[in-house]
Amino acid sequence: MNMVIFELNYIQGFMLHACLCRFLKKRGPSLIIVLNLFYPLSAQIVDDSTQTIYGTKETYFYYTSDLLHPLSIPKRIPDTTLYHIAEVDPIEIRQRSWTNLGNTGTALRPLFPFLSRNIEQETGLSAYDAYFQSLDSIQHYHSLTRPYLYLSGHLGQQGRSSLDLRFSQNLNPALNIFLGLNRIDSDKQIGASLARDDRNVISTSYHFRFNYSSTDSLFVFLGSWEHQDHNVEETGGIWVPEQALRTEYFQYQRATVRLLDAEQQNKRRRVHLLQRIQLHPNFYPYLSLLREKQENLYTDNINLNTRDSLIYRKTRFSENMTSQFMGLQTWVYEWGGMGKHGGLSYRLYAKKRNLHFTDSDSTRGHMGIRQETHTGAEYKYNFSPKYQWQAEMVQMNGAHYNFSSRMISPHFLIKGRYTKRPPPLFAQYHNGNHQYWDQDLIPEHVYQIAWEGQFSNTHDTIPKTILHLKPQISLVGRKNMVYFAQDRLPYQSANTWQHMGQYGFSFENRFLENRMGFYTQVLRQHRLQDPQYLLRFPEWWGIGRVFYQDTWFEDYLRVHIGVDFHVHSRYHAHAYHPITQQFYLQDDVKIGGYLPLNFFFNVGIENFRGFLKIIHFNQLRNSGYFATPNYPAEKRLFNVGFSWAFFD
Repeated sequence: MNMVIFELNYIQGFMLHACLCRFLKKRGPSLIIVLNLFYPLSAQIVDDSTQTIYGTKETYFYYTSDLLHPLSIPKRIPDTTLYHIAEVDPIEIRQRSWTNLGNTGTALRPLFPFLSRNIEQETGLSAYDAYFQSLDSIQHYHSLTRPYLYLSGHLGQQGRSSLDLRFSQNLNPALNIFLGLNRIDSDKQIGASLARDDRNVISTSYHFRFNYSSTDSLFVFLGSWEHQDHNVEETGGIWVPEQALRTEYFQYQRATVRLLDAEQQNKRRRVHLLQRIQLHPNFYPYLSLLREKQENLYTDNINLNTRDSLIYRKTRFSENMTSQFMGLQTWVYEWGGMGKHGGLSYRLYAKKRNLHFTDSDSTRGHMGIRQETHTGAEYKYNFSPKYQWQAEMVQMNGAHYNFSSRMISPHFLIKGRYTKRPPPLFAQYHNGNHQYWDQDLIPEHVYQIAWEGQFSNTHDTIPKTILHLKPQISLVGRKNMVYFAQDRLPYQSANTWQHMGQYGFSFENRFLENRMGFYTQVLRQHRLQDPQYLLRFPEWWGIGRVFYQDTWFEDYLRVHIGVDFHVHSRYHAHAYHPITQQFYLQDDVKIGGYLPLNFFFNVGIENFRGFLKIIHFNQLRNSGYFATPNYPAEKRLFNVGFSWAFFD
């Protein structure tokens, strides 16, 4: 009986393997080779009751950031729920608080002012950062003596697809290795040629990781290598004549675009090593080494007698070819110690960071090479099992700093911070084919004070009826803000404060024995002080979901069916300039005031999950909305996808 069931599962795996190979055929032979290496390890062992012997409870993971706390390493279980399975685009994963250029893999920007706590010197080239996994979110697996294989992907209309492959294997009880691959392919959604495979985005990421943990985690050593090539054929957005009818803005693939030969090549490399030991039951020293490299190359064959003049300035230093390179290389050495005493836990550390910034003009030596020295401390104090106070203090070169604190309880969260950080390198100096600037900017100041509540009510008299309410309010201020103005050049609001207030709530209600549910989040923003009108954000913003969930066929098939929506008020959103990867101020176009609806049908059978999603199903003919000025958002499209975890 075991052999028969094993053969059936093997046949199912073979069918999936064949489908994936067909999917990958046009995406590159190297991906098929990787899949063939993974496939023999994906057989699933079951017993006579057809239940999986090895499942999610035998495979767990932890994040890199989990090692920087003096508590026991958590054992996080891989997600097998259906709630978010159909959310495959970064803006969906971020709950529509970010926006892109209307296609997966294109430049991203937060809808609200992004308040980073990072005081390290940054390039300012962040439009594609979200596609490269952050160091803190890297997962390190432990799968006992059995391999763990995870396959996930989706296929969408108009040539949109993604693929996520993960393989983890413990070579012995202490040592685990991990191999991973991510792929994004998106055809042009606007201005596509008649030829097939007119690519807008091709992105490939490779991952190798290992982690070693001795008995009782007295000695932990881990490493990761990440490699990404993210290439984008820029369109520059649509072009329509003045006084055009609204229907001419939503021609999609028949639209006329502003750029035809522009290409953006983004390369990321990262190597990280971290060692943590336990010298005392309450003290853990650690050492970290990080090497990162970021390269951005923009090329285009320009002709200023065509629509190229809508994107590029008339002045230029090269007659026909625009080739612009920017890069950043960093070495980071960090050492510190963590400990706990009673209800207090702490981390003290020092960090040395060497960086080399490269622009198209390699003669700017004093701008390129810099050194940073960081010292910092983090504290957590538990007043009781339900109440905790956290604080963080870090300074860099004695000139920049971040102070933050928060109070956590079962019913509220109070937090505040003040940050003084250096301006981006790219805003200080750039020597391109069409633009040049060289300026000294002063540090930016940011503060935030926020309160969040949490109230839940589970009715004992009505089985599985759940209510969640989370109100929130915050006050944010920025001084010496760096921005790109209407002329697409960088400026700074020196010695001027901008203040904004935000309040709102999220609400969730599940009823009918948890079969029906509704979730919504609503935020309102107020511009309290902004004399130069630099803060551009929608006054109203909201998302929501109505769903039905149940188990069918004697609890064998799990289903999650519903509709989600997102909407925000009209405002002058930032436009995008592809040559500099910057979003800049504009006063010509307002976007928003439109309610797109998405239908989803998610299913799950044991460790297999699949979905069907209809994006923007309420779209009428020759209508739509903009994700970014001059970039129409997705039209009505179908997505199908799956995720399948094999625990062998």
